[in-house]
Amino acid sequence: METAFAPPVIVPGPWSGPDDAFAVLTEDAFASYAAIPDLPDLALATRGHDAGTVTYFRAGGTHFLSAADLEAVAQHASVVVMQAPPGLLGARALLLAGAALLDAGGAGVRVDGAVKVMDKDRWRALASDEHPLAPYAALVQVLEDPRRGTHSLGMHYFGLPDVRIDAPLPPNVAFETVHRLNQMQLAEPSSFADGLTLALDGQHALELHRERDTFATPGHPSFNPHGRWRIAPIQTDATTG
Repeated sequence: METAFAPPVIVPGPWSGPDDAFAVLTEDAFASYAAIPDLPDLALATRGHDAGTVTYFRAGGTHFLSAADLEAVAQHASVVVMQAPPGLLGARALLLAGAALLDAGGAGVRVDGAVKVMDKDRWRALASDEHPLAPYAALVQVLEDPRRGTHSLGMHYFGLPDVRIDAPLPPNVAFETVHRLNQMQLAEPSSFADGLTLALDGQHALELHRERDTFATPGHPSFNPHGRWRIAPIQTDATTG
């Protein structure tokens, strides 16, 4: 299922209104980070001081943003809301536009599709990095949840399913497996199919199963309309007893 735009990325800052904020987003500002041809147009909107953004950063940013940055978020005059078409180029456009806004006084970045926030220095460093996985590092996160297991959020920025591990793997192996599978999707999305078997670490035999996203409801920014790949252990006589 294709959607016109991926979820929003939001930057709070000192801008007095749309003209002030959008004037920042020029080709020259993008080119200061990377020369990427044919970037798609972004859907842009602004709104005034947003108490919900302050709460969002305080809930998720205390370990990632400095006290000064959190105070700048609390004092922001407006927020810029950006959306791009799903895909690598759209993700890169969000990364570069976010960096330009940070250079112009933005306090941090809120990535609604991955339920994460990021500080200025980390976001700008990724924008300067022309590695194809830099947008992935900006827009996706992997979480451990006692009920849902190790899983990713944010792959719908690339028009792809998220991944979750439904297997008793050591935490470090589970995190690495989710990241590796997401990155494999980005490189070769057509190579993934329901029932595909893998053994990424050479030890654990795993199988992919496509499922609907039941972690969020449709309409929520973290809901992935492309679903999820559930990674489960292959059932053999040894595993079934």
